[in-house]
Formats: sequence, structure tokens, C-alpha cells
Amino acid sequence: EAESDFHGLNAKMIKNPEASNREVLLLSENGKAWQDIGIVKNGTYRIALKGMGEFNVKIGDKSFILKSNSLNFTYSLLFNHSSGKYRLEITPLNAINLVKNPSFEKMLTGFPENWNISNIKDFKMGFDRGYEGKHSLKVSTTVTKEWTWSWIRSEPIDVEPGKEYLIITHMKVENAKTSHIPIEGYFADKKQWKQLRQIPPGVRGTGTYDWKEFSYILKIPKNVTKIRVVLNAGWVLDKSKGEAITWFDNIQVIPLEEAPKLDVIWLYSTETNQTIDQLFEVKEKPAKVLNY
Repeated sequence: EAESDFHGLNAKMIKNPEASNREVLLLSENGKAWQDIGIVKNGTYRIALKGMGEFNVKIGDKSFILKSNSLNFTYSLLFNHSSGKYRLEITPLNAINLVKNPSFEKMLTGFPENWNISNIKDFKMGFDRGYEGKHSLKVSTTVTKEWTWSWIRSEPIDVEPGKEYLIITHMKVENAKTSHIPIEGYFADKKQWKQLRQIPPGVRGTGTYDWKEFSYILKIPKNVTKIRVVLNAGWVLDKSKGEAITWFDNIQVIPLEEAPKLDVIWLYSTETNQTIDQLFEVKEKPAKVLNY
């Protein structure tokens, strides 16, 4: 079961009534799922993947591309493999992220491209080692005044009312108060931006901690045609410890119905092109009840 037996990076378990356990593992851009396994004997093997999307499946020096448009099994070619310990790794191909410059790899005159900066009076920006990739956006301040945030906004993202989108964010804080990432929606009927959600909620953006991933599935309200991600670095928590610093990286907005999803992965030995159904097909004459 991908959602319970595999490790995941940039991945989230979501409900799906068509899945084997009614749950699937959703993989976002730069996401992967993996498990360390032991092959007990030399032999001929096959991989079966039940999922939706296009995936690269790798074990040892073998690699296969498996693709499905629905939650059905798709199969690799037969391959020979020797016994030993290996890592089975699945990465999505062509995953969609609607955020431009999500990991701050593109810069323009000291500022991140495709992000709008509102509060340069109270905050200064730089680029630091990232959660992944080369860079993250580092936002620092010496301000101690409450309710003072950085208000760094992504470019507007077109969305469809009623549809669901997965929001994934990564944040690290040092001596900061209430750093958080709001999602704002544009209500076309009122021609007005309003906050739809705050990630992480409440005081979880306060204090000092290393990189954390936060995620939320957002259903777009009626009349909302665009959303934008807001990076709100907070003010100083403890003046005796110096400035407040918040790092942001790998911000993602993913249409839920289009995101790659993993349900079940099989690795099994077979001398022929047996499918999972054929593997467990009963060929013996079944028992029957004569009396009771």
C-alpha cells in the first residue's frame, strides 16, 4: 500500500473511494515514494503499479516508465534480477505545479522573480540554502511590533470554482513570531481579494525549528477565479536573541484531479507475463458443501 508502506517526499495521503484501502498517495512536483526491500533469490520479476499518472519506477539498475489514466494496474516488462537489498523508488513524471518560480531559483536584482514584494521597509530578503534545490527565500527583520508581516505574494493563479487543489509549503523559522502562509482568493463578483486559508494555522509558525512541510487541500469557493500564495514572515519573538528569520521554499499549488496518485505496488516473481489476477487464479476444482 503506497500510502502506508512507503516513505514519501512531497507526498500526501488523500481519500479516494476507488483505491484498495480507500486511500492513495498523491505525489507532487519533485515528489517520490520509496521502500527498501530484499530480493530473496535470483530470478525473473515483474512490477505491477496501480495508480493514476506517469511514473518512473526504479529498482537497482532497472528502470521502467509506467503510465495509467485511471486507478488500474499497469505492468513493467519482465526483467532478471539478482538477490540482495535494493531500494524500490517511484517518482512522478510531468507533475503540475501552478506556482511560478516556486523554489526561488530565479532572481532579479536581489528579489525573486514572479513574486510581488510589499513590505521592504520592515523586512530584508536574501537567498539561502534551500529545503531542496539551490536556494530558499530568506526573510529577516528586527521589528518587534506585533502584527507586522512581510506580505510577499505570488502571481495570481487561475483556478476553477468547486475544484480542489493541494497546497504544499515548506518553512523554517528562527526566533520568529507567527510566520505563516495565507492563501488569498479573488472573488470576481466583488472584485476583491480575501484570505481563504492560513498555513500553518495559529501559532505553529512561532519559535525556532528546522524545515517543516505543511499541506492542505483547498476547495475553491463559488465566485473565486484566482488564488495567490502569501509568504508572511513574522516579527521578533525574543529581542535578546536578535533578529527574526523565516525561510520559505518549494511552494506548490496542484490541481487535485490531475496530480499523480499511487495506490498499490507489487514486485513479484514470474516466468511468464502473469498479471496480478492470473497470479492468484484458482485452477484447482473448488470444494463444495455436500450437506450441513
